[in-house]
Amino acid sequence: MAIDYIKNNDYMVIRMISRPWRRIMSDDLEKAEHDLAKARGDLERAEALYAEAEKEMAKARSELAQAEEEIEKAKKNHIEVSISTTAGFHPAEGFNSVSENQIVQHELDKAKKELNIKDVTGWIASVITPAGKRTLDPSKSYVENGLSSKAEIDWGPSEGGGG
Repeated sequence: MAIDYIKNNDYMVIRMISRPWRRIMSDDLEKAEHDLAKARGDLERAEALYAEAEKEMAKARSELAQAEEEIEKAKKNHIEVSISTTAGFHPAEGFNSVSENQIVQHELDKAKKELNIKDVTGWIASVITPAGKRTLDPSKSYVENGLSSKAEIDWGPSEGGGG
């Protein structure tokens, strides 16, 4: 690098003759500007992807809310049923969720088949209520029998007899 001294009036001006530093700085600046432009492009793509993901998440939330609403609606029209017999329980554990408009006999028939009960002649279906034991009409729906939410049905031979 050469230094050129120029005397101008009473001032001395020092001028650098060599320009490699200027070229290096210019190349670095050009690379930095290129990198910045690339980063801006990457940021724009990322923001576009983020916006698309937000839309998809909003759609998924909406679908989930709708599904939950449908489940709640379906639950409102269902009743949890358990049937107790001398041969066992139907279902074996817990309750079956059935339509409240289904006739009671449908679930009794399923219990008969599952528990391998051969003869149900004279059997009655009943529930225990705060007012006591109440006999159900199996040809009517759960709603028509005044049942809702959850029902534990006792099904077996009538307690006839005398004495």
